[in-house]
Amino acid sequence: MNTETLIIIFGILTVALSLVCILLVASLKKNRSNDAIYEEFRRNREEMAKSGKESREETTAALGKIEDKLSQMLKENYQSRIDLTDKISASLKSIQEQNIQSSERQSKVIGDSISKMQESNEKKLEEMQKRKDEILKQSYNSIRQKKLENKAKVKEEKVGKEDETNDKKDK
Repeated sequence: MNTETLIIIFGILTVALSLVCILLVASLKKNRSNDAIYEEFRRNREEMAKSGKESREETTAALGKIEDKLSQMLKENYQSRIDLTDKISASLKSIQEQNIQSSERQSKVIGDSISKMQESNEKKLEEMQKRKDEILKQSYNSIRQKKLENKAKVKEEKVGKEDETNDKKDK
């Protein structure tokens, strides 16, 4: 039972007992011949007042204990939340640092890979340039050789025709 319910019950009991006392007093006033009953009612009223007072004091004491306990629980809950927040913050910071380190490692690996590719590409380009130069040189030399051979043939033919012409003239 909660304290409000207890207070309501004690209030109802107090009112009921007071009504009983009033009814008894009213009936005693009609019948004053019995002083012993009147005295009994007076004692009952005093006992009820004392009992009501004790009940209120017990209820107040119980409410004080409940308030102290709730206050203690609230402080513990607050401290638990602070601890949990600190743990979560530390965990998030750790994760963030790990992510930064991982990102830096990945960036370094990517940078190294790009550098290696550039070096490899430069070497391949140099090789291709050399190969192209060799092919062009061979082609140039081959074409030049053919031209020289063609010139030599043309000269031979000219010389041969001149010789024929000269032979014909001589004849």
